Amino acid sequence: RGGHVLQRHAMSRLAWAGDDAEATLFADGRHRVLAPGLADFAGRVCGRVHLDAVALGPWLDDPDALAALRWLYEHGALAWSDPDDE
Repeated sequence: RGGHVLQRHAMSRLAWAGDDAEATLFADGRHRVLAPGLADFAGRVCGRVHLDAVALGPWLDDPDALAALRWLYEHGALAWSDPDDE
């Protein structure tokens, strides 16, 4: 979305564990096992408050990464934010 970024909800807690063969993403008491190869993605998502196209670039064409972002969004851990409003 032009100009918008995904922003972690202020009350959400994200973490991940594992390696590139098998990683698990944790969000606010829930977990999701990630597809192989997404450990760096999990680290990026958990390590940032704002996620824009540059931060997510390597995974924007990866359906498994996009499904994980959608999961975080649907559970309220991420929301769309307009950086011009901040």
